[in-house]
Amino acid sequence: MTNEIIHLLPSQKLKDKIREAEHVFTETELLYIISMYAPSYDKKLEMLFRFAEIASPEVADAARQFIRWYEDNLKAFLDKSDDAVYKVKIWTDTVPGRFNEDFNFICASYEAALKGIDAYYKEYADIGAEETERARYKIIKTHLFTGNESDDDGFPDYLGECWLGAGKVLLEADDNSVPYVFPDGDDAISPYDAYDIAIPDIIRNRDIVLYESGNKAKRYGVILEHKPKELSSCLFAVPLDSDYIKHHNFGEAWRDHDHPYAHDAIVVTPDELPEEIRENYFAYMKYLDEQ
Repeated sequence: MTNEIIHLLPSQKLKDKIREAEHVFTETELLYIISMYAPSYDKKLEMLFRFAEIASPEVADAARQFIRWYEDNLKAFLDKSDDAVYKVKIWTDTVPGRFNEDFNFICASYEAALKGIDAYYKEYADIGAEETERARYKIIKTHLFTGNESDDDGFPDYLGECWLGAGKVLLEADDNSVPYVFPDGDDAISPYDAYDIAIPDIIRNRDIVLYESGNKAKRYGVILEHKPKELSSCLFAVPLDSDYIKHHNFGEAWRDHDHPYAHDAIVVTPDELPEEIRENYFAYMKYLDEQ
């Protein structure tokens, strides 16, 4: 099953290096790779179930805890109360550098939200609304303000959210009402520690990488301040869609930066950049050469 899990990683170059270097992941790292990169909620649970059957007792127990936590979050998110509504946000095509929300609307239930997504494409088909493989949908569960809240209730607020991919495939779900039951500590195994995965270091300074940065958005960035080492986890990237880069304020560009994880970064060439980003990239490289 190890090869199946490694195949989930987004970078083919990284997967080739893993095989070439005969790099061995720990069981905990394999658990985290499933949690982060399984292509859907259902696939993640299915792989976690199978992994729990072959892992050592401690990691198998952690995998089962992950499953229960994911299931509890989805169940709580789907449970409809009279004081909650669901807000749908639609991105029809999450092109890196142009991650623009196309539409949003309020629904009475999760089921209504799914029907609303279909209705959106039907309503706006005449102006070219068509689902692509890169479409993303965020459904936010929020408290509905009635005016009858007590002072102790606080102001209506975010209750949870889920993400859907193309075809309304569920990717993940989270609900604030579900308690976080995982222990803290350096040796703890919990979903929020999933980013600590050591991989062969294939990244070099000034590499262009494609990575995920919030809201499931993909960004192109230039790697800076990276010191090559045997194993790598965290990077320093200046996004090429940054306002500093767009306006050629290159001396301040470092202020707008991300810290993508090396296992999430795909190295690309300048030819793969969108034209408007490519021009700014070459201008930025010229600036760095002159410093």
